[in-house]
Amino acid sequence: MAVRFGATIYQIVPFPLLPDDFVFAEALGLDNTWVIDQFRIDGMPQVPLLDAWTTLAALAAGTERIRIGALVTNVAIRNPGILAQSILTVDQISCGRVDAVLGSGYYTAEHAALGIDFLDGAVLDYFLESVFNYPTLAESYKVAALNAHNKLSL
Repeated sequence: MAVRFGATIYQIVPFPLLPDDFVFAEALGLDNTWVIDQFRIDGMPQVPLLDAWTTLAALAAGTERIRIGALVTNVAIRNPGILAQSILTVDQISCGRVDAVLGSGYYTAEHAALGIDFLDGAVLDYFLESVFNYPTLAESYKVAALNAHNKLSL
């Protein structure tokens, strides 16, 4: 397995400044570039933080080789169908260069800020149900019951 190098670029600046950072990372020869996937930065609620997957969609079009992704996408605060569609859209825009890093949502403050119940003991079950259904959704876009917490019918 080869060693790979990348950079995490916080999307806390106005969007017009971000593409240069991604293009620069690609020009340096880095293998991947990441944005953070949080609702806000802890202790800095006044700092504007752009949405990760929307930002990646816009940035994907301006790079050619570098892999892109969000660290770490909390499946417990998003509808799995919409999240899968967002990831697949960015993957298509980037011509297959997306790395999706999914997490179970340990950060209770983020859940509270969004008004979403923290699943506590059920968080691991929710995470596993969501993650194991993403490939099914990606293959067919037709899932009758995605998991016990979300229903999707297309």
